[in-house]
Amino acid sequence: MIPVGPAEMVGRLRDGFHVFCTRMDALDRFGDTREDFLKSFWCLLLIYPLVFAALYRLNTYGSDYPGFEFFIAETTDYLIKLVYWPLIMAYLSVLLGRPERWIRYVVAANWVVLTPMAIQIVLLLTIDLESGSGGARILFLMIQGWSLFIGGMVLRHLFKTSLPVTLLLVLGDLAIGRVLGWIKNYVLLQSL
Repeated sequence: MIPVGPAEMVGRLRDGFHVFCTRMDALDRFGDTREDFLKSFWCLLLIYPLVFAALYRLNTYGSDYPGFEFFIAETTDYLIKLVYWPLIMAYLSVLLGRPERWIRYVVAANWVVLTPMAIQIVLLLTIDLESGSGGARILFLMIQGWSLFIGGMVLRHLFKTSLPVTLLLVLGDLAIGRVLGWIKNYVLLQSL
């Protein structure tokens, strides 16, 4: 696999930003080849050091879980969250009657998620969300909410789902993500 080059990364990030700003026509610029698929995951792996730095700064477990143990728990959680939804959508794309759209969906979703991730990383690295202003927490929650909305728009646009099906899928993704977070907190971190 050829890693994503800087010029291509900038172009895909721009397209992801356009989708994040509700310009759904940008979804047509994402590829649907095996190479596009792998490059979208490659980029999410490249950004992980910044994600980890932000999570480590936010580390509410304190000294109970020093660096290496925290790294193992957060990295495992990140990798699971990176692949669970594409795997679920592989099956659901068949049920929705549009399996040919699955790769484009995964590629687009991976690139689009980088915009809110970047904003959240900046917030986590620069603002103390625990003791800081309520405005920072509200902004953080608004970005998460907007990400859910955009995720639903991407589903609707690419799979032509009805509003109830879209809501069910978005809420299902959110619920699974929360459960995985609880598993990390109460099982993985407790066993380290």
